[in-house]
Amino acid sequence: MNTERFTESLVAALGEAEKRATLGDHPEVTELHFLSGAWATGPLLRGLLAQTSVSPQAFENFLAAELERLPRVGGSQAKVGLSRTLYKLLLTAEDEAKRMKDETCSVEHVLLALFEVENKALEYFRRNQVGKEHLLAALKKAREEGGEG
Repeated sequence: MNTERFTESLVAALGEAEKRATLGDHPEVTELHFLSGAWATGPLLRGLLAQTSVSPQAFENFLAAELERLPRVGGSQAKVGLSRTLYKLLLTAEDEAKRMKDETCSVEHVLLALFEVENKALEYFRRNQVGKEHLLAALKKAREEGGEG
């Protein structure tokens, strides 16, 4: 994984995810922490969801509930690491960026990768009948309007 090719927004979302995992006493940084971090650090995720059948408020509630269900570890001052799922998502996101002929890997690439790797958010999107094609259409519109990930 080449983190030097990550955009500032992706680095910020990952930093916020790590902070949330640490403050939540969670043993690792998961895709749920990443999504929560992306939600907190920029408007992209909220804007994309608004263009699908998913209510941004409902998604925010889903994230809060799922994060609350994660196991906690007490008394540990150790730095939390990435979960296997989040690591796979980041690797897949790099591939997604290459496929899209983008020079950097951004939040939008990780969001697209959510549909390639089994994860809790994918289960949520499936239940709400949102597929990768819906997110791609929303991303295309955002790019045409000058948005960035």
